[in-house]
Amino acid sequence: MTRTMKRLVPALVAVLMVCVAHAATVDEMLAKFPGQNAAETDAACAAIIDAGAPALAEICGKILPEASGGADLAPRYAVSGLAKYCGAPGRDAARALFSQAVVDAMGRATDPSVKQFLAFQLQWAGNDAAVPALAALLDDAATAQSGVDALESIGTPAAMDALKAKLATAPEAARPRIAKAVDIVGGVPAPPVAPNAAKTDGPSVRAVALEALVREKGELAAPDLAATASDPDPEYRGAALLLTRRIPGKAGSAPWAQALRGAKDPAARAQIVAMLTTRNDQMAQKAVLAALRDDDMAVRLAALETMSGSVAAQGQKAPVPHR
Repeated sequence: MTRTMKRLVPALVAVLMVCVAHAATVDEMLAKFPGQNAAETDAACAAIIDAGAPALAEICGKILPEASGGADLAPRYAVSGLAKYCGAPGRDAARALFSQAVVDAMGRATDPSVKQFLAFQLQWAGNDAAVPALAALLDDAATAQSGVDALESIGTPAAMDALKAKLATAPEAARPRIAKAVDIVGGVPAPPVAPNAAKTDGPSVRAVALEALVREKGELAAPDLAATASDPDPEYRGAALLLTRRIPGKAGSAPWAQALRGAKDPAARAQIVAMLTTRNDQMAQKAVLAALRDDDMAVRLAALETMSGSVAAQGQKAPVPHR
């Protein structure tokens, strides 16, 4: 062996060891999720981004159909955390890397529930490069809602053009939602779904009345706030959920936990769960853990996306519904 070869061999061995170490660290990266706080989660996300596209691709590829029974909770926590980390201002390079990894994984996926989950992440960190893949989701009734939501969130001219292009060709059930998204993003006004629907008081007026109620009754107003769970106006419910912050502990959480069990509208349940995940009392935490078994994906995502690391650790034992 020549002197040059003798010098090269240790270097080559070192490179191979680094490659092997990288291949063995994806599971270690996933073990960091869910983080116990925002700093831990951000550090875990930064490590994955530093590892580059191969690590991202592997992690996104670990998302399984909902019928898997929750075997992919750690990758789901990681992908959800990465969406928020990469979607933060000033992280354009990380956003582009993550968005492409999600688009690639969505292209490989065959199960609609996997596509729905991945599309949801693009609401946080999608860019124009993701628009064609999201637009393709609008051709399937099972994934159209997820595609519209993400395109609406991206909100660029490219996203607008994609929405407009699908107005006439998407499944009929999805067209009203696409039309609404066009209106929201700023396109050509679409006809209302129910033009003769009776008008109600504006949410601001009703919200003022709720605030007066809380000032007057204090903690005793909690059941009145939770009664809005059955109201069809999401903004009105949102005002009630926001006012619940003024009522600490079980007194504020218990009426909403009960309302959550009886709420028939998945959107209302998801809204309630998102509020309960911000509260630290045991009643709220139990309700959030129960939401991991909800029949609706949006409700389960609301619990999964926003719960703290300590609560999420308990949630790993909660079975995911089989479809």
